Formats: sequence, C-alpha cells, structure tokens
Amino acid sequence: GVVYATAADRVVALRADSGEELWRHGLAQGGPSRRGLAYWPGDAATPARLFVTAGRRLLALEAAAGTPAAGFGRGGEVELPASYNGAPT
Repeated sequence: GVVYATAADRVVALRADSGEELWRHGLAQGGPSRRGLAYWPGDAATPARLFVTAGRRLLALEAAAGTPAAGFGRGGEVELPASYNGAPT
C-alpha cells in the first residue's frame, strides 16, 4: 500500500490509494536519480530498505520512516567510484 519515489531533491513515500505523503527525506546535496530506486524487503535482522543514487553517493533509507539506514556505510551512505544515474540493482 506504499509507493516510493524520487523527486527533484528528495525521496518520498506515498499512500498508494490516496497519494498522501507518509514521509519525505530531503537530500542535502545533489538530487536523486530520476530513474528510480530499489526496494529490499529486509530479513530477520534488518528492516526493509530503499536504495537510491545521488551522483557519486549510494544512499540507504529505512523504508518505514525514510531515515538513513544505520549500519550502512557512513550515516547511511557510501561514496561510489563514479557517478551513477540509475536505479541500484
């Protein structure tokens, strides 16, 4: 029942049936890829996460709240060797 999307300078979660915004995660620098994001459902030890690229950064967000994923890189992000403007796979 939730749609996750990238926008000009943020990642958002929207209620699928009404379009109501559930949360918004603004990016301090650069914009997210306009080609989408990736959803990982999680496992017994880790909750569901979203992965999105923004220039040379790969960001991991907790799907439930849009906060940076603890334990992923530094503050929920890692530096990539080159810019990547696509959905992570």
